[in-house]
Amino acid sequence: TVDPAAVYAARKFVMTTLATELRADLEATVAANSAAKYSNEPADRAARTLKNACIGYLSYLDAPEIAAMTYERFAAADNMTDKISCLSALSGKDCPERVTALDEFYAAWKHDPLVMNKWLGIQSGSSLPNNIANVKALMKSSAFDIKNPNKVYSLIGGLCGS
Repeated sequence: TVDPAAVYAARKFVMTTLATELRADLEATVAANSAAKYSNEPADRAARTLKNACIGYLSYLDAPEIAAMTYERFAAADNMTDKISCLSALSGKDCPERVTALDEFYAAWKHDPLVMNKWLGIQSGSSLPNNIANVKALMKSSAFDIKNPNKVYSLIGGLCGS
């Protein structure tokens, strides 16, 4: 049988080790692939994908400067890809930047039900301890509607996938 806790621990170990050993390269790749302005050209999309993957790896480090950098990138993002990537990277960190980014994202997008599905899913998929309490609180949020299957899938599906 598969032990989900062992799989999670092994994945976290590998990701943290890679981020630790390759930190300088990951940071350099983020810097080299950061555009001043959004472009939908294939090369720019590829650079954004690579940059955001590197930010995802860096998020495994317990380094306040990484959380600060990720939040700065979240706040400055001029496209949803970068916003969501940074929000996802912060979602598993117990830091003030996480709370601020989630609050700001909600304030900016609460009018858009589809974007709120992402907001719910990112939070419910967090690897933070006691995330079930967070999911229960989100079930009481105005962004959640138990009668809407997409909301249920976003919130409960995110939890199940974490």
